[in-house]
Amino acid sequence: MLTIEVGGSSIQTLLIRDDEPPHEVDPNGYRDLPWLVAAPGLVEGDRVRGAHHLGWMDVSISHELGMPAPAALSMNDAEAAATGEWLLLGRPPGITLYVGIGTGVGAVGIREAQIVPVEFGHLTSFGDKVCAGCGRLGCLDAQIGGHALSTPLQATECDLVVRSLAKAIRAQRPAIDRVVLAGGLIRTHPGVVTAVQAEVPGLDVLASRCEPQYKSAAYLGLLHAAG
Repeated sequence: MLTIEVGGSSIQTLLIRDDEPPHEVDPNGYRDLPWLVAAPGLVEGDRVRGAHHLGWMDVSISHELGMPAPAALSMNDAEAAATGEWLLLGRPPGITLYVGIGTGVGAVGIREAQIVPVEFGHLTSFGDKVCAGCGRLGCLDAQIGGHALSTPLQATECDLVVRSLAKAIRAQRPAIDRVVLAGGLIRTHPGVVTAVQAEVPGLDVLASRCEPQYKSAAYLGLLHAAG
């Protein structure tokens, strides 16, 4: 089986076999295998209804990826990664808020393997930028999504990320029991986790448990959902 995770800047395809750890492959060499996919935006079957960072607006996932048939299972990438992180944490009780910061900001809650929708990435009052996705002024995604930040990240921007994340997380309390921060920005700037923790005392703020060779824990979430 293959799992494919689509991101704003890269795509990772993993070959899943019982006798070896998942490892990255070229999907063109394994087109006859069943496959599972995690993609940004509103995912409905073989279609992504809206993923503005990709420019995918009501497109066929299999067509965009050059696959011969639709996936056996498709999920939103944040939902798949949140499920994977919940598994890596040992299936803790309560609500875990997953926040992935990559090209954009994706966040969902998870409780007992069930997704709990949250308003996070498109919360407003985070600056003067207008979001290309939701169209709202001051959207969090427009402020701290990777598309809006410098490469490499500047110190002032890192401080902005910490303050903004802490403010958005405080808006979720007391409904959540812990937070997992993940994504490319967290991997390159792990100090963000500690800094956010200091801003929200009394709530566990954790770094992703996903191994660094994998784009995220989405592959685990896909496998869990597929049974």
